[in-house]
Amino acid sequence: MKRLIVLFTVMIFALLLVACGNNEETSQQSTSDSESNTDSNSNEESVHLTMSIAAGQNPERFRWEAEAFTEKYPHVTVEVVEYEEDWYNQNAVRLFNSSDRPDVAFFWLTGFYDSIVNSGALLPLDDLYESEGWYDVLPESTVEGAISQMGINMELHTLLL
Repeated sequence: MKRLIVLFTVMIFALLLVACGNNEETSQQSTSDSESNTDSNSNEESVHLTMSIAAGQNPERFRWEAEAFTEKYPHVTVEVVEYEEDWYNQNAVRLFNSSDRPDVAFFWLTGFYDSIVNSGALLPLDDLYESEGWYDVLPESTVEGAISQMGINMELHTLLL
């Protein structure tokens, strides 16, 4: 179970990186030149993201991850919103389809997951996995494990942004 939690945490923040990353080609810039990369981020438009989690899902860790993400990408702030677990499970479909929906959500794989996917609140991640080469980066057993537990047509899903 810890592996699954770590995988989802990595996937969430990888998704944040993709969603908030610079779209310009940077092939001429060396990877050791991270200082100028940080300086260019300061000129980017400010982005505020919300991430929803259920109480008991280690909110301190998610807040720490959000702070670390903001340190690396100063133009992006991530607000972690914690909901009582029963409320979150029972109202996820409504929350994820509302105008107040979070940009990113960590959600336990409960019986409510099928309802969330079937509501149309989530977008498949399969194309992103393919285009970004994530299948090549993540160990296959981890990817298969995550996909098999997602439960809907063997696809990974994420919140609409």
